[in-house]
Amino acid sequence: MYPAAVSWGEEDPNVGKTISPPKLVDLGKFWKAQGGVNLGIKGDTKHIGKGVSYHLGKDELVATAYSIKLDRDKHGLTSAASAIDLGKLHGTFTHLRVFSKWLVAECMASPVVRRDIREIIYSPDGKNVQRYSGVDNKIHTGEGNGDDTHLHHTHISFFRDSEPRDKVGLFQPFFKADWGPDVSAEIRAIDPHATRVAAAIREFGHDFGGLINVGDLAAAMKKAGHQFGGVVDPSDVQRLLALAAKH
Repeated sequence: MYPAAVSWGEEDPNVGKTISPPKLVDLGKFWKAQGGVNLGIKGDTKHIGKGVSYHLGKDELVATAYSIKLDRDKHGLTSAASAIDLGKLHGTFTHLRVFSKWLVAECMASPVVRRDIREIIYSPDGKNVQRYSGVDNKIHTGEGNGDDTHLHHTHISFFRDSEPRDKVGLFQPFFKADWGPDVSAEIRAIDPHATRVAAAIREFGHDFGGLINVGDLAAAMKKAGHQFGGVVDPSDVQRLLALAAKH
């Protein structure tokens, strides 16, 4: 397992002078509030030993570090870390992977979204690791694009000059999905904010936008192989969640 960085509000004695900047702290708190596991911002002793990571600030970096080669990183270099590691979402790596693929797709589609993203290292399927680069807006695979620890966490680094800018807005759209007016109270009760069902629908490749309705559920369950008939009931939704968790 990937070694966790410092917990919120604590200072790690193994990290000399690197600090967790407020905007990344806010992002970690938001992720945690949505049911995600925050693995931290500041690098641990292994990061310090290599001295190259976006998890380190200027006092922990070696002069040749890849994380200070680009102009935006040189100009924004401070004592702050500029990356965050995300763990399970809603208790599963499946939902973390769904979120990670969504975030990469959003970045690739919009210059505004990817403006401050340096890279996202993640697993799209639990078997392979790949890296999205905000520099060339492409996905890279193979050696040098993330090790197997990223099968169990998603790493997001930001250009260092973005330190004072908000990061929470990057994640918010994923969690804004809401039930449509035609979904029963019984289904709503399973997942009041629709986020787990939204993730399940995304996992099976249905792009529902920001609104979940019976048609969206039907499309996702058909693709998952669940024959629900003409009516979607709470047990159908539970089966969809269970299928997505095993996918």
